[in-house]
Amino acid sequence: MTIASASPPTLLPVLFLALLAVPLAIIDLRTSRLPNVLTLPSFPIALALLIHTLPAALLGACALTSFHLLVRTIHPPAIGWGDIKLSPTLGLYLGTAGPLALLLAPLIASCITLALCLTRNPTWRTRIPHAPGLLTATLALSLTPL
Repeated sequence: MTIASASPPTLLPVLFLALLAVPLAIIDLRTSRLPNVLTLPSFPIALALLIHTLPAALLGACALTSFHLLVRTIHPPAIGWGDIKLSPTLGLYLGTAGPLALLLAPLIASCITLALCLTRNPTWRTRIPHAPGLLTATLALSLTPL
C-alpha cells in the first residue's frame, strides 16, 4: 500500500502514526526519554483507528511488546521503559502489515539505531535512542505491502 493508493480507512491510521512519530523521535533524540503523555494514549487511539483489523493488530501488539519485554529482562539497559510503553501501539501497526513486518521492524530499527549511535562518537556508556529507528521502521512497513 502506498499513500497514493491508500483508502480512507487505512490512510487515517498511517497519518496518526506519522504525526505521533515526529515528536516522539525528536524528543527521544534530545532527551533519551519518551513521555507518557504521548505513548500511553497512542494505544487506544491507534486501536480505534485499526479496529477493522483487530485480530492481526492485537496479535502484533502482543508479539512486539513481548519481544521488547524479553529484551528488557535479558539485558535491562538495552531498551527503556518508554520504548516498551510504545511497543503495543507500534505492534498494532506491524500486526496489520503482516508477520514478516513483525520480524523486519526490529532488524530495520537496529540498523537505524546503530547508524544513530555511530554519528554520536559512542562510548560503552552512550545511551542510544531506539524509538526513532522503531518508529521509522513501523511507518515504512505500514506503507509497504509485504
